[in-house]
Amino acid sequence: MLNRSFKFKGGAWIGFASATWPWGILEFNTNQLTISIVGIKEISFTHAEIERLEVKKYLPIIAYGIHIIPYDKNKDDHVLYFWYLSFCFKKLAKALKECGWL
Repeated sequence: MLNRSFKFKGGAWIGFASATWPWGILEFNTNQLTISIVGIKEISFTHAEIERLEVKKYLPIIAYGIHIIPYDKNKDDHVLYFWYLSFCFKKLAKALKECGWL
């Protein structure tokens, strides 16, 4: 099986830091998922470190989001969201499913 990598630009919220498009980045493959805000913060996870991902609708006409819920909720940066344009969200969801994240 190929270990394809995907990279999406959108908005991100990591703990107390947030950014709008294009400064939020979600990168992932079958082994690792990384959410980052360019030049500010980056966090990577393996499947074993994530309890679940939830799809969130934020004004469905504008954006959908991915809420990343890690097992370790004691960190200051445990609030993790990635926002993506609603009309392109199916592409992101399909890639996440392909890599076993959704």
